[in-house]
Amino acid sequence: MKIMLTTTTAVALISGAAHAAIVTETESNDTFATANDIGTYDFPGDGIVVDGELTAATEGESGDVDWFSFSIDNTATAFVAALFDLNPDEENDGIMALFDSNGDEIIFDDDSGIDLMPSLQTFNLAVGTYYLAISGFDDSDFVGDHNEAFEYKLVLGLNIPAPAGLAALGLGGLVAT
Repeated sequence: MKIMLTTTTAVALISGAAHAAIVTETESNDTFATANDIGTYDFPGDGIVVDGELTAATEGESGDVDWFSFSIDNTATAFVAALFDLNPDEENDGIMALFDSNGDEIIFDDDSGIDLMPSLQTFNLAVGTYYLAISGFDDSDFVGDHNEAFEYKLVLGLNIPAPAGLAALGLGGLVAT
């Protein structure tokens, strides 16, 4: 009985190991090369919340683009990202895209989220490093060519299943129970 209880407890602890990370965007992260690193993720995945701010282009200067990088150590079965405007009465308009480590765009969105904010969803991201870019409307090249200025909250989620050995341990625990 004691062995079954210990196994069940271990499986429960491993299953509940995910936690949310809170990150504050820092400048200068205006390019792919200067992206803020928001972590490396593995089983069981994670939830990440980023507090940030975009500034608009001014005469002679580009607007702000916020780049973030993250890595995953096992294939992520699902990736979601949603951008929320912290000043929704101002009708701000953001865009967002996910890129692979070569800079190739995986998915782009303009306004599938709440109000005029973007939201992304994709599946089966392979092991590797990824980049997420946030900018203002009409800056699809992510170079800062926009007139948007707003504070935001970015919410990311990753589902990363257990490696085969850990999954077998969990299944064994269930059978023992």
